Amino acid sequence: YKARAIDIIGTPIPPLPDLKVTSIATNAPGSVDQPFTVTWVVKNDGEGAAPGQWIDTVFLHNKPTMSESGSEVWTLGSFMRPQGLDSLATYQQVQAFDLSPAARGLYVTVLTDTAFDPSVKESDETNNGLTVGTAVTARPADLRVVSIDAPASGNFSG
Repeated sequence: YKARAIDIIGTPIPPLPDLKVTSIATNAPGSVDQPFTVTWVVKNDGEGAAPGQWIDTVFLHNKPTMSESGSEVWTLGSFMRPQGLDSLATYQQVQAFDLSPAARGLYVTVLTDTAFDPSVKESDETNNGLTVGTAVTARPADLRVVSIDAPASGNFSG
């Protein structure tokens, strides 16, 4: 009788990382008058290291969820995380944004691992974001005519 080789121990599945945004802070109230600063912390809550690089993206929106009907969403910026993250380790990002006079919102959302759909294979791909309340008010542009110059001669009527 000839038996075939078997693998009793098996090939262990390598532990996966789990990136999640654990906190967000802003310098609310925000407006066009000064930079709007957002600080966030990302933690690898998984058992494995997160290799490579990924992108964190910051959004400002006026409804509790960005996908809600009628939600106005402003993408404030996307930022590369150029190095991996060990298991249970964290990193912090601080970014300042010059807002448009039209920007307004009550919520800031930060999503991690937003590029390459996803760029890091994780144990849980559904917990990569966090939303917090904030206050950003729109201010109409303050434009006024300060001078008008017209040529001294010529007929410009049609």
